[in-house]
Amino acid sequence: MLLVYGWTVPGQYLWLGWFSPTDSGLWLGLAQVMRLVIVTSSLQILLTKMTRPEIFTSIYIFLAPLQYFNDAQARFALRFALTLEKAEGLLEEKHSFSDLMGKILQPQPQIQTEYILQYTPLNQYQRLFFAGQCALILLTIFMGVAGFWN
Repeated sequence: MLLVYGWTVPGQYLWLGWFSPTDSGLWLGLAQVMRLVIVTSSLQILLTKMTRPEIFTSIYIFLAPLQYFNDAQARFALRFALTLEKAEGLLEEKHSFSDLMGKILQPQPQIQTEYILQYTPLNQYQRLFFAGQCALILLTIFMGVAGFWN
Protein backbone atom coordinates (compact mmCIF):
# COMPACT_ATOMS: atom_id res chain seq x y z
CA MET A 1 0.00 0.00 0.00
CA LEU A 2 2.79 2.37 0.94
CA LEU A 3 4.59 1.61 -2.31
CA VAL A 4 1.52 2.23 -4.42
CA TYR A 5 0.84 5.59 -2.81
CA GLY A 6 4.51 6.59 -2.73
CA TRP A 7 5.03 6.19 -6.45
CA THR A 8 1.60 7.14 -7.81
CA VAL A 9 0.54 10.25 -5.86
CA PRO A 10 1.89 13.51 -7.26
CA GLY A 11 4.07 15.69 -5.07
CA GLN A 12 7.66 16.69 -4.43
CA TYR A 13 10.16 13.96 -5.29
CA LEU A 14 12.38 12.82 -2.41
CA TRP A 15 15.52 12.55 -4.55
CA LEU A 16 16.46 13.29 -8.12
CA GLY A 17 16.10 10.30 -10.32
CA TRP A 18 13.79 8.24 -12.41
CA PHE A 19 12.36 5.99 -9.70
CA SER A 20 11.79 8.44 -6.85
CA PRO A 21 8.71 8.41 -4.55
CA THR A 22 6.94 11.60 -3.57
CA ASP A 23 6.70 12.99 -0.07
CA SER A 24 2.91 13.40 -0.14
CA GLY A 25 2.51 9.91 -1.58
CA LEU A 26 4.51 8.37 1.24
CA TRP A 27 2.55 10.34 3.87
CA LEU A 28 -0.80 9.33 2.35
CA GLY A 29 0.35 5.71 2.08
CA LEU A 30 1.52 5.71 5.69
CA ALA A 31 -1.81 7.19 6.82
CA GLN A 32 -3.73 4.53 4.87
CA VAL A 33 -1.60 1.74 6.33
CA MET A 34 -2.20 3.08 9.84
CA ARG A 35 -5.96 3.23 9.24
CA LEU A 36 -5.96 -0.38 8.05
CA VAL A 37 -3.92 -1.48 11.06
CA ILE A 38 -6.28 0.30 13.46
CA VAL A 39 -9.42 -1.15 11.90
CA THR A 40 -8.12 -4.72 11.64
CA SER A 41 -6.61 -4.73 15.12
CA SER A 42 -9.76 -3.30 16.70
CA LEU A 43 -11.87 -5.90 14.91
CA GLN A 44 -9.49 -8.63 16.05
CA ILE A 45 -9.73 -7.40 19.64
CA LEU A 46 -13.50 -7.30 19.34
CA LEU A 47 -13.64 -10.87 18.03
CA THR A 48 -11.36 -12.20 20.77
CA LYS A 49 -12.94 -10.39 23.72
CA MET A 50 -16.60 -11.06 22.93
CA THR A 51 -18.52 -14.24 22.16
CA ARG A 52 -20.59 -14.61 19.01
CA PRO A 53 -23.96 -13.93 20.74
CA GLU A 54 -22.46 -10.85 22.42
CA ILE A 55 -21.20 -9.55 19.07
CA PHE A 56 -24.61 -10.05 17.45
CA THR A 57 -26.32 -8.34 20.38
CA SER A 58 -23.86 -5.46 20.12
CA ILE A 59 -24.48 -5.08 16.39
CA TYR A 60 -28.23 -5.24 17.01
CA ILE A 61 -28.01 -2.51 19.68
CA PHE A 62 -25.68 -0.41 17.52
CA LEU A 63 -28.18 -0.53 14.65
CA ALA A 64 -31.15 0.53 16.80
CA PRO A 65 -31.79 3.67 14.69
CA LEU A 66 -32.57 1.39 11.72
CA GLN A 67 -35.59 -0.12 13.47
CA TYR A 68 -37.76 2.60 11.96
CA PHE A 69 -36.93 1.51 8.40
CA ASN A 70 -38.99 -1.59 7.72
CA ASP A 71 -37.19 -3.96 10.13
CA ALA A 72 -33.75 -3.23 8.65
CA GLN A 73 -32.12 -3.72 12.06
CA ALA A 74 -33.03 -7.42 12.30
CA ARG A 75 -32.26 -8.09 8.63
CA PHE A 76 -28.82 -6.52 8.85
CA ALA A 77 -28.03 -8.43 12.06
CA LEU A 78 -29.07 -11.67 10.37
CA ARG A 79 -26.97 -10.92 7.28
CA PHE A 80 -24.02 -10.14 9.51
CA ALA A 81 -24.50 -13.44 11.37
CA LEU A 82 -24.70 -15.42 8.13
CA THR A 83 -21.65 -13.68 6.66
CA LEU A 84 -19.59 -14.32 9.78
CA GLU A 85 -20.66 -17.97 9.87
CA LYS A 86 -19.84 -18.52 6.18
CA ALA A 87 -16.46 -16.75 6.50
CA GLU A 88 -15.53 -18.88 9.50
CA GLY A 89 -16.53 -22.01 7.60
CA LEU A 90 -14.39 -21.06 4.60
CA LEU A 91 -11.42 -20.25 6.82
CA GLU A 92 -11.67 -23.60 8.58
CA GLU A 93 -11.68 -25.53 5.28
CA LYS A 94 -8.33 -23.99 4.18
CA HIS A 95 -8.78 -24.02 0.41
CA SER A 96 -6.54 -22.29 -2.08
CA PHE A 97 -7.59 -18.93 -3.50
CA SER A 98 -8.65 -20.40 -6.85
CA ASP A 99 -10.76 -23.08 -5.11
CA LEU A 100 -12.46 -20.39 -3.00
CA MET A 101 -13.20 -18.27 -6.07
CA GLY A 102 -14.66 -21.33 -7.80
CA LYS A 103 -16.88 -22.01 -4.79
CA ILE A 104 -18.03 -18.40 -4.60
CA LEU A 105 -18.81 -18.13 -8.32
CA GLN A 106 -20.49 -21.53 -8.55
CA PRO A 107 -24.27 -21.46 -8.04
CA GLN A 108 -25.26 -22.95 -4.72
CA PRO A 109 -28.36 -25.10 -4.21
CA GLN A 110 -31.22 -23.52 -2.30
CA ILE A 111 -31.14 -24.82 1.26
CA GLN A 112 -33.77 -23.85 3.78
CA THR A 113 -32.33 -23.44 7.25
CA GLU A 114 -33.63 -21.78 10.34
CA TYR A 115 -31.40 -19.41 12.25
CA ILE A 116 -32.00 -18.25 15.76
CA LEU A 117 -30.08 -15.22 16.89
CA GLN A 118 -29.45 -15.18 20.60
CA TYR A 119 -29.95 -11.90 22.38
CA THR A 120 -27.44 -11.87 25.21
CA PRO A 121 -27.67 -8.98 27.67
CA LEU A 122 -24.44 -7.02 27.80
CA ASN A 123 -22.96 -5.62 30.97
CA GLN A 124 -21.79 -2.02 31.20
CA TYR A 125 -18.15 -2.90 30.48
CA GLN A 126 -19.08 -4.75 27.27
CA ARG A 127 -21.25 -1.87 26.09
CA LEU A 128 -18.47 0.65 26.69
CA PHE A 129 -15.92 -1.64 25.04
CA PHE A 130 -18.08 -2.09 21.94
CA ALA A 131 -18.87 1.63 21.76
CA GLY A 132 -15.16 2.44 21.97
CA GLN A 133 -14.34 -0.04 19.21
CA CYS A 134 -17.07 1.37 16.97
CA ALA A 135 -15.93 4.93 17.65
CA LEU A 136 -12.36 4.00 16.76
CA ILE A 137 -13.40 2.34 13.52
CA LEU A 138 -15.68 5.24 12.55
CA LEU A 139 -12.92 7.73 13.36
CA THR A 140 -10.50 5.96 11.05
CA ILE A 141 -13.11 5.81 8.30
CA PHE A 142 -13.86 9.53 8.62
CA MET A 143 -10.14 10.30 8.63
CA GLY A 144 -9.84 8.36 5.38
CA VAL A 145 -12.77 10.19 3.80
CA ALA A 146 -11.36 13.55 4.88
CA GLY A 147 -7.97 12.63 3.44
CA PHE A 148 -9.62 11.54 0.20
CA TRP A 149 -11.42 14.84 -0.29
CA ASN A 150 -8.42 17.05 0.57
